[in-house]
Amino acid sequence: MASKISFSHVGVIILVLFLTRPSPPQLRNKNRHRIVAARYYVSPSGDDSNPGTIQSPWRTIQHAADSVNPGDTVQVKAGFYQEAVQLHRDGLANSPIRFEAYPGEIPVIEGREIGLQTCVWISGNHVHFDGFEIRNCETGLEITGHHIEISSCHVHDLWFGISPHNGAHDFILRNVDIYNFLLYGFDASRWRDDEPVCHHGFFYECKAHDCLDPEQNVDGFAFGDGHDFVFDHCSVYYVHDGFDIKADNTTLNRCLTVECSNSGYKLWGDNIALVSCLGYDNGSNHVELDWDGTPGRSFLVNCTFVHSKTYGIWLENSQDRLQMYNCILADGENIGLCIEHGGVECYEGDHNIFHNDNHDRVISVGYMQEFSIDQIRAGEWTSYSGQDQHSMVSTVPRTEIFLNMGKRDLHLFQGSLAVDRGTLLNAPSVDHDCMIRPAGGGYDIGAYEYGSTIDLECAGEIKREKKGKLRR
Repeated sequence: MASKISFSHVGVIILVLFLTRPSPPQLRNKNRHRIVAARYYVSPSGDDSNPGTIQSPWRTIQHAADSVNPGDTVQVKAGFYQEAVQLHRDGLANSPIRFEAYPGEIPVIEGREIGLQTCVWISGNHVHFDGFEIRNCETGLEITGHHIEISSCHVHDLWFGISPHNGAHDFILRNVDIYNFLLYGFDASRWRDDEPVCHHGFFYECKAHDCLDPEQNVDGFAFGDGHDFVFDHCSVYYVHDGFDIKADNTTLNRCLTVECSNSGYKLWGDNIALVSCLGYDNGSNHVELDWDGTPGRSFLVNCTFVHSKTYGIWLENSQDRLQMYNCILADGENIGLCIEHGGVECYEGDHNIFHNDNHDRVISVGYMQEFSIDQIRAGEWTSYSGQDQHSMVSTVPRTEIFLNMGKRDLHLFQGSLAVDRGTLLNAPSVDHDCMIRPAGGGYDIGAYEYGSTIDLECAGEIKREKKGKLRR
């Protein structure tokens, strides 16, 4: 059973990936304490009988994969590679094997003409894979090794995008863009019941968008089991469910869902935290606490959710628990916060801002006890539930809260109802844009902090990750 996350630490959750050193394989070097790294090259104009130098490159990526040793780097020139690639050799913690695009060029692994089921399979450990385009196969990339890093890749026009499975762990994906997929973008679920689960994965600046049929059950990020994942500044749009998360001990930090036809964030597991996240124009709901037969807890901290068609937040079963602080829930067409079954013991929250287009159904408990904007303002919801003592309501959020709600600019303005009205309890140190919290007399409510200055470390991390470099 995974260890519990304390809600008092949600605002500062940091994933630390502990790199373990396996027993080293046989090295080509007689001095087993020193790795002699080599650099090889692959080009469509090369030949696998060549030595793999820049002047005489190899022809196939697979030949390179069969030839490398710990510490080696393979640079792949631009062009089309119609081959299934398995990266099966192991690097070491301090000497990974690297496959990367030649500087300034984009190699394409293409499966259309040869009907590839999987374009790339990384089964080795301590492998880095950077700068490729993968397309037109059934599955773009499988990960079954550990300590894998994938950066700056475009994966598109396929059934399945990227799938860590069979116990893959301690992997990092950054600046990976998946689109035009049929069933899922990223999926870390087991393929078979007898597989070990995946765990300890980090996703930074990753996107899943524009699925081929958003009316089907297509997920941007699908995590049906496993534990200990972090999503930082990831985004999903134009799919069915954005983040479909059953993995325990998972944090979504500064993430975004837009126009998902069903749920923006569908949460099944235990100890799942949404921190400084955004969601707008989602279909059925922004956040769904889905019942999986086992009680779980979800935490929403400094999030902003605007416009949904059925529910803003839907708590499906009273045995799941929701804790919500410093959040904005606005512009829903039907019900704002829906607690499906009677009783409010499953909900805890304060310093939130509530609004709903249907002013009479801002909060609904079992569809029997329903609270309007006026009733919440008068304190009836707090008297009934014991919660939201310092929360507020908004009648017209486009003029009371947001800078330009019509254009979906959900930043705050001077004098916004949300400015300086939040609680410091569990509040994150930066907002959705890496602006420092708090900026004024108190923490702001929602995903943005008004009038703040940039946190250079956070902004620098974004800049470095977009370049495909991992900060050590």
